[in-house]
Amino acid sequence: MADRPAGLVLIVAPTGRDAILASDVLGKAGVPVRILPSLGKLAAGINSDVGAVLLAEEALKGGEIDLFLDALRAQEPWSDLPILLLTHVQSGRKQISLAMERLRPATFVTLLERPFAAATLISTVETALRARRRQWQVRELLEERTATERALAESAERLRAATDAAKVGAWDFFPLTGELIWNDHCRTQFALPPDAEVNYEVYLAGLHPDDRVRADAAVKAALDPKGTGHIDIEFRAIGFTDGIERWLVSMGKARFANGRAVRFTGTTVDITERKLAEVRIRESQEQLRLVIDNAAALVVYCDSEQRYRFANRQYEERFGLKSGSVIGRTIEEVVGSAAYDTVHKYVEEVLTGRTVEFEAKIPYEKTGPRWTHCAYVPDKGPKGEVRGFVALIRDVQERREAEEALREAKSQAEAANAAKDHFLATLSHELRTPLTPVLMALADHLGDPGLSRELYEDLAMIRRNVELEARLIDDLLDLTRVSRGKIELHTEVVDVHKVLQEALEICTSNDTVRRQITVDLVAEAKEHHAHADRARLQQVFWNLISNALKFSPNDSHIRIRAYNPAPGRIAVEVHDHGFGIEPDKLPRLFDAFEQGGRAVTKRFGGLGLGLAISKALVELHNGTIRAHSEGRNRGSCFIVELNTCAPTQAAPAPIAIDGPDSARPLRVLLVEDHETTLAVLTRLLRRAGHEVTPASRIAEARQRLADGHFDLLISDLGLPDGSGTDLVRGLDGHAPPSIALSGYGMDADVRECLEAGFHSHLTKPVDWQRLSATIQQLTTCPAPGDEAGSTRASYRVSPALRPS
Repeated sequence: MADRPAGLVLIVAPTGRDAILASDVLGKAGVPVRILPSLGKLAAGINSDVGAVLLAEEALKGGEIDLFLDALRAQEPWSDLPILLLTHVQSGRKQISLAMERLRPATFVTLLERPFAAATLISTVETALRARRRQWQVRELLEERTATERALAESAERLRAATDAAKVGAWDFFPLTGELIWNDHCRTQFALPPDAEVNYEVYLAGLHPDDRVRADAAVKAALDPKGTGHIDIEFRAIGFTDGIERWLVSMGKARFANGRAVRFTGTTVDITERKLAEVRIRESQEQLRLVIDNAAALVVYCDSEQRYRFANRQYEERFGLKSGSVIGRTIEEVVGSAAYDTVHKYVEEVLTGRTVEFEAKIPYEKTGPRWTHCAYVPDKGPKGEVRGFVALIRDVQERREAEEALREAKSQAEAANAAKDHFLATLSHELRTPLTPVLMALADHLGDPGLSRELYEDLAMIRRNVELEARLIDDLLDLTRVSRGKIELHTEVVDVHKVLQEALEICTSNDTVRRQITVDLVAEAKEHHAHADRARLQQVFWNLISNALKFSPNDSHIRIRAYNPAPGRIAVEVHDHGFGIEPDKLPRLFDAFEQGGRAVTKRFGGLGLGLAISKALVELHNGTIRAHSEGRNRGSCFIVELNTCAPTQAAPAPIAIDGPDSARPLRVLLVEDHETTLAVLTRLLRRAGHEVTPASRIAEARQRLADGHFDLLISDLGLPDGSGTDLVRGLDGHAPPSIALSGYGMDADVRECLEAGFHSHLTKPVDWQRLSATIQQLTTCPAPGDEAGSTRASYRVSPALRPS
């Protein structure tokens, strides 16, 4: 009984003890039972879980039979609830027939006559329950079929949606009948209208002529029972109505029966875009290869094992390799051991994931040592792993050789420049040194009141020419400084009016008086202070005024004006009515050695350096200089503009120098190896009242310093047994006030003297007034003076000395 079907049995037996007895018998047999009091309760209790109904015929006599019949009719189609009807033979066949007529249209009825044995009841119930179990199985099968049908419908809908979205063509071919069915996408791929007839011949006709035979053979192979039954082919279709060529891929599977293909289904997909992309990629790869092969660099790709996976044509040609023969070989095998030893550390570094760039002289085995620039770039995978690296290699041997040649040329040029500077400095020294005694002797004689006027003018003329010679030497040295950017400015707050007035006074000469040139100075700038190097600014003004005097005719007029063209700016304008400047010469006027042509140079002399030097000096002051002229014989105008600044609280006035006898008597040690200079200087110093001890050697000077006390040391630098700087350094900071005399006047020379311990440096030729003023500055305290304001003056140019 263990396999007895489960199921609830409902019992309705309203009279007698039938319900109790039946329930007891079935319960002992393991059948679940529930007793209900009436047909109404039975109608309410019928559901799909009820296995059978045990019904006494007496229960059918009530008024609730219609409810029971309605419940039976409401069962699902699969359900036919078994009814076991308990009857009495004595009740008569007629009544039983009536009951059966009402029940059987609604359900399955089995008669069970009373009295019955317990085994009969159990057997009958078990049979009914088995029938009910089969109904339940039918129900499950129906439910499964419904679910399957629903899933198939959903799958078909998804497939249709997917094919529609992907524009996949679907086809179904029946080889036995030749029928071919295409969906709309298939028709679109062949450019066929929706109502056009389709068959296998139409399919073949729509193929590209070059692909037709191959596609037909692929179909026949798939329909061959001896084959795989599959097709997977790419071909071109030519649209029937638009003539457009389309690439399609078709896949399908054949079904066989009795050794024959009965159905062939599959899909087609338009892959035109992919094919075009592949063509573009192939073309791009060919173009890339063309570029790489003809690039001005060697390009390779090596994997993580340092084996070549790609090399451009240039690389293969460099090492004399056949095309493709480098692939798979190691770096060391191709370039040689010596070259590999040079690049090995860089290869190891790039394989750690870092980009490497270097330049080295690599000793290649086949080409010899070559300077090479290399850039290694790592190739990393999705997870950051290094799969290899790309190497871009350029031969820079020629560049390196050119750089080496350039360095050599630069070295030679620097050496030539140094030699030129040394030559100019030496030439300057050699030219300056003999001029010093000449200027001092002239100053001594010009101070003699007993000189005749004619002799006085001759001596003054000699002095002017000596000073001009010195000026030319200074210009040559300044030009060297300008060209090498070595002019140094020592700026302070200066009164531009005063500097301009001093430059004008320096430019006066008896020759100019003789020529009757009048110079007007109009100093009307309200803002007339600037940050400037006083000496260099004076040099600029001196150059401009000297040029104006030089190129002005006799009985002419020069106007100098200082004014403020704008707030924070001061302009100095020098205007003459002389030779003038031709328009085509103006753009080159401030170039070195440019004087306006050979005719001007031959007529007026000079080297043409003053304006070039003045322009450089003005620009170092962050100023501007420009020239203007209406042309030949119409005069010229030069204008210098500078930024102004506020004046200082008190500025020292120039030291008043009354003459050589104004200084107090000093004990002077004079060291000079040039005999004439030594003699003239000794005479002038003694005439000024000083006690002079002469020496011509360093050793002699040291002995004099050891033997006595001196108030002042005046020493030449270039001495037979050493330099004057050695003499001062040897005094270890205990030297008296000292003045260096030298024919070397470069900034470095001056700096070296001052760093050695000299208190002042005078560049030869040294005139007596400069020397006397310097002596007074070093041995007395200067008296304070007042600032000069706006002035207007007119000068008949008088004798004076050139600027220091």
